[in-house]
Amino acid sequence: MADRNPLPRGDLELALLAVLWKQQKTNPTVRDLHETVGKPRGIVYTTVAKVLDRMVKKGLVARKRSGQAYVYWPMVNRKDTQRSMVRELL
Repeated sequence: MADRNPLPRGDLELALLAVLWKQQKTNPTVRDLHETVGKPRGIVYTTVAKVLDRMVKKGLVARKRSGQAYVYWPMVNRKDTQRSMVRELL
């Protein structure tokens, strides 16, 4: 079940969201996100896929099948998410 106001937890979730916010019109796949975020950090493909799966369950991102792969897009607004993160920090 998705949280009412989901927040990204950890650097990887936040980095994935940042890419999705930037590439919202292209709807990247796990492979695209791994190339952009995972590989430079030394994170394996399956870890990126698992984190994205958890983000879907939390309601942070959505996905749909496109051919043999899933494409992803953000379900949370960048500004609202940043405000909520700052509010939680304080």
